[in-house]
Amino acid sequence: MNKPMIITGCFLVLLALFLLSCTSKETATNTTSEAVTAAAVQEATPTLPETSTEPTAEPATTIEPVTEPASEPAAEPVEEIAAPGTEIPLDSGETYVVNLIDGGFEVPEITIKAGDTIVWQNVREKHPTKAMIVAVQPCAKVKSSVFLPGSTFKWKFEEPVRCTIVDGIFTTQAMKVIVE
Repeated sequence: MNKPMIITGCFLVLLALFLLSCTSKETATNTTSEAVTAAAVQEATPTLPETSTEPTAEPATTIEPVTEPASEPAAEPVEEIAAPGTEIPLDSGETYVVNLIDGGFEVPEITIKAGDTIVWQNVREKHPTKAMIVAVQPCAKVKSSVFLPGSTFKWKFEEPVRCTIVDGIFTTQAMKVIVE
C-alpha cells in the first residue's frame, strides 16, 4: 500500500469516530434539554383557581333578582340563584342573573342602578361549555377566571358607568351593562 492511501484511511477512521462522538453528545444534550424543558413547562404551568362545578338550579330564561347582603366583596362566585319567572325589581342593591348560554349571553343589554350586582351563570350545554367574563374600559377590572357549567361569577357595580362585557370564550359575543 502506498502512503497516501494509508493516510486517507486513517483520516476516514478518525472522521467517523469524531462524528460518532458528536452525535452521542448531541443526543445526550437533547435528552437532557428535553427533560429540563419539560420540567420547566410543568413548573411554569399556571394553576387555575377552583370554582364550584355543582349545578345550582334550572337555567333561567329571564334576568332575575337575587336578594343578598350588600356588603359582600366584588368578584367572588355566589351560590344563590334566582327562581325562574321572578320579576326584575329596580331597587338599589339588587342582584341580577345573566345566563351564559351556548354561543354567548342570554341578553344583549341590561340596565341597573349603582350598588346593584350582576351574577353571570354558566348554563352552557354544548362544547365549549366553559365560560369567562372580560370587560373593556372603563370597566376593565371586571374579569373572571374560566368557570364551568353550574358555576357563577358576580360583580357589584358601585358607580354609574357604561360597560361592554365580552364573552371570553365566544369572543365575538358581547353585552352592554348600563349602570345609572
